[in-house]
Amino acid sequence: FWLKLLTVRLRHLATPPPADAVAMAATTAVAPDDGTSALFFPQRDHEPVPARDMFAVPCRDGSTLLCCRLLRARRGTVAGRTLVYFHGNGELVSKLYAPSGIPGIPNFRDLLDYLLASEHCGLASAVLVEYRGYGPNAALGPTLASLLSDAEDVVRALGVAEEQLVVMGRSIGTIPAVHLAGLHPKLFALVVESGMGDALAWVEQKLGTPTADFERTPVGHMLRQRQATLRDFPGVFLVLHCADAQALCLLQNAHQTVSVVSA
Repeated sequence: FWLKLLTVRLRHLATPPPADAVAMAATTAVAPDDGTSALFFPQRDHEPVPARDMFAVPCRDGSTLLCCRLLRARRGTVAGRTLVYFHGNGELVSKLYAPSGIPGIPNFRDLLDYLLASEHCGLASAVLVEYRGYGPNAALGPTLASLLSDAEDVVRALGVAEEQLVVMGRSIGTIPAVHLAGLHPKLFALVVESGMGDALAWVEQKLGTPTADFERTPVGHMLRQRQATLRDFPGVFLVLHCADAQALCLLQNAHQTVSVVSA
């Protein structure tokens, strides 16, 4: 698919976040399966990420989330920004980790290697977040609540100033990405690729739970809060979406996201 660039919003990074954005930044508690595990499609690794590139994240419930961290290889480099990437539902970090191997046809890993090697990009590292139930985390049960709390724990484990973070999400990965933007309004940039527009409406479509009912749950309430904080996000905001009408995530979702931040 060709990706259609819908909007790039540049705002003054020095603009202070609204006071209510900070007040709304309550952290997420890990809860047992609340019925949202059916939203996920876990897969097993065929070729796991090598141990040298694994990044272990201590989670608030005592478990350990195994992710991947790629570092800039150049000698004498200075500190730079960190990309935190949340993949789509049917994807695996181990698959994203593998380079294309086909001359002239780069994939996601090839792009990361290019950015990390660039003299002008300013990217020092990239963290590919793996979800519960996926790959090396197969023993952990995924829920929407754990997806959000694990995203918070990843940022906490990194110990990087939020001004140096670039957060990107694809498909279901846009849920934790937007969540982090609500918690950390000083992020350098937020990238939403093939987002679903309204996460609550997506839950209703997939699970049959009416939006009004799910919004009254703790995680549903937080999803609605985070969507509301998008319009106050002061950093670089980029929306990418497939222009093909047959795509799984409809183009109208991208327009809906843009309408929220443009309100």
